[in-house]
Amino acid sequence: AVGNYTLNVTTIPDKNHIAVVANAKITVNKAYSTVSLTDIVFDYGAAGNSSVTFTGATGVTARVIDHDEIIVSVEGNVIAVSGLDAGEYTLAVVTIPDAGYEAAEATANITVNKINSTISVEDIVIDYGAAAVIPVRADGITSINASITEYPDAVIDYSDDYTIIVSGLNGGSYTLNVVGVPDKNHYASQDSATITVNKVNSTSFFE
Repeated sequence: AVGNYTLNVTTIPDKNHIAVVANAKITVNKAYSTVSLTDIVFDYGAAGNSSVTFTGATGVTARVIDHDEIIVSVEGNVIAVSGLDAGEYTLAVVTIPDAGYEAAEATANITVNKINSTISVEDIVIDYGAAAVIPVRADGITSINASITEYPDAVIDYSDDYTIIVSGLNGGSYTLNVVGVPDKNHYASQDSATITVNKVNSTSFFE
């Protein structure tokens, strides 16, 4: 076992000698436990797992470096990580050593991939003189940009709830292009819709 010991040695003399005693100190140092683990890659919004193996220890503790707010769970030989934004991180693991061992540490890379944002708009039909009010369904974006292919000078306004308001269009058919500006965890996305502007009856006045 680990510790300090004394080795006593006594001679067995022949008939012409007297027995003598000598001693020496023995120090048994702790050995280091060992630990290794796999890198983690997963998509934003999901969870990632690392497989960990260790010797000379009863288990391990784990944390994400510089992100102590992230909950990391350890179940046997599996470490689970979730709740991270897209990006690169480092997972640090330390053994819980047995009595005869020192703790050991290892690290692994965590890669959290961005995912696609979503955006959706639907076709709309209006009469000339009215505004086209087009709701936008979106996720993972911070803002939207819209344009009219056939009429770049169209008047386009936005409301706080991602509704697009297009006015000033003549009778005809137009293509509305909508691009979502993504947040840090998503890729950009886009969609398009057709705006149909119906002609209206003209009016005449006679005195």
